[in-house]
Amino acid sequence: MKYAVNEAGVEALSSAAASIRDSIDEIKSITAKMRALVDEYNQLLGPHKESLEEALLLIESSINGSTDPASVVSERLNAVAGAYEVIIANDLFTGINYVDSEEGDSQKTIGALVKRR
Repeated sequence: MKYAVNEAGVEALSSAAASIRDSIDEIKSITAKMRALVDEYNQLLGPHKESLEEALLLIESSINGSTDPASVVSERLNAVAGAYEVIIANDLFTGINYVDSEEGDSQKTIGALVKRR
């Protein structure tokens, strides 16, 4: 999918990043609720207690292993959106270089702006 270097592109990238973050939070919340239920009814689970505990540990481990890469994707989408904002703010037709206002260094590519954020 391509995103235009304009306000709509920035909004789409930022929205995608927020959706990823929200999904991560929702998954972690649901997992915490499952853990609380297992802990609450631990005495009533009988012979299923051990297998349910193992399954829950596997789920938690899988979630922890997948949310970190998803967070990186979200951060990179935000970085690209930030680079797009810098480009939009500059007058490209006057030859002004893209400037990262935080450090004041001129950059000529989106990639350089994204890597620095």
